[in-house]
Amino acid sequence: FFFLCLLVFMSSPQQITEAFIQHYYNCFDQKNWAQLSNLYTNDSMLSFEGEEFKGAQAIVGKLQKLPGTQHKPTTKDAQPTPGGGLVVFVSGDLSIDNGQPIKFAQVFTLFPVPNNPNQLMVINDMFRLNYG
Repeated sequence: FFFLCLLVFMSSPQQITEAFIQHYYNCFDQKNWAQLSNLYTNDSMLSFEGEEFKGAQAIVGKLQKLPGTQHKPTTKDAQPTPGGGLVVFVSGDLSIDNGQPIKFAQVFTLFPVPNNPNQLMVINDMFRLNYG
């Protein structure tokens, strides 16, 4: 029930990041809440514009309340962490209800699922709109 990445050991952090970002934003923009929920655990945290949410149900509950979106990531950076995880930084353009794009930034901490290192879960997710 987590993001499955079969090439975790064979792929570079950038390749894993690219696959994760494509999957995450496709699920988000298509409102595929079941798939998005599978990326989080009960211990996952989301900071969204200063609000904090803990657990998959609370996180997806917040995201479901948002208007329709279209994410267009323009930069993606990743660094490995001890324990086989990744810190992922994404920035880009976000259109809300087909409006004018607004800049956004998002940071994820991804970690392997215990006893199943081929699956990654989102532990931390921080999101901000960038005005001005």
